[in-house]
Amino acid sequence: MSWNIGGLIDAAASDEQAEQLGGVFSGALGEPMEARGPLVGENLGVERGKPAQLVGIFHPAGPDLTAAHARRSKIDAFGISFEGKAAFSHEFAWAA
Repeated sequence: MSWNIGGLIDAAASDEQAEQLGGVFSGALGEPMEARGPLVGENLGVERGKPAQLVGIFHPAGPDLTAAHARRSKIDAFGISFEGKAAFSHEFAWAA
């Protein structure tokens, strides 16, 4: 296999948090993510982004909420543009 992987993290994350999360998701820090190492062809790194939010609403948890259930997704990161019908959708094909 030759997967290309990349991570998207909150824009407010510190440089230290970004580095640590990059290590976790790349498998560099061991644990379960390390097992997918043989599948990864290229680690594209980590990009920062702003999460979707509802701001200035009335809700028991507070006036600002980070949301939601995705019915479609649009990704434009790491030089890849993709639009899908769910939060984790991607077209793929199996080959022997």
